[in-house]
Amino acid sequence: MKYISKNELAERAGVSKRMFGRWMARHDEELRLGVEKWHKLVSPVAARQIAEWYGIDL
Repeated sequence: MKYISKNELAERAGVSKRMFGRWMARHDEELRLGVEKWHKLVSPVAARQIAEWYGIDL
């Protein structure tokens, strides 16, 4: 797996970028190693965790 954009994750989840940002805000502590607010890309490890939490097909 490679790095994936937050926009692409939001699209795959079927939510707006704003809603996806809210989801990420809920998990600041757990995702600290893979998702920074100003970064547009999500690490593979963080993407897998996000997909598991929200039922996103990667």
